[in-house]
Amino acid sequence: MAQKKGIDGEVDVGNTLLDAYAKSGYVGLYSCTKEKNVRSWTTLNAGYEMHGRAREALEVCYKMIIAGVRPNYLILVSVLAACSMLVWHKRAGICFNAMKDEFNVQSAGKYSCMVNLLGQAGFAAMLIT
Repeated sequence: MAQKKGIDGEVDVGNTLLDAYAKSGYVGLYSCTKEKNVRSWTTLNAGYEMHGRAREALEVCYKMIIAGVRPNYLILVSVLAACSMLVWHKRAGICFNAMKDEFNVQSAGKYSCMVNLLGQAGFAAMLIT
């Protein structure tokens, strides 16, 4: 019955375990999962971000793209949030443009992340003009 509904039991169970461990702070267990899908990568990214490990969250996105998995809206906004944590406004700008140009993401979430980041980086005047 699970196959009829499009549920991949092994990957979904792995993602559920990954999510539970990530919420507890054990995000390094990702390498134990054999098969990975976009949910796996997104869960790992969110786990790192949740625990303030922004550099690792960015690495996840890069590894995901190298593995040939197209990032979804959630992981791209998460990357902007990670850049915001690190106050990396230049890298965030590159990601922001890629969201629109390469991944066709049109969302208000990306704008709020950029406003937050630019404000933290001392570019508040740029936001007003």
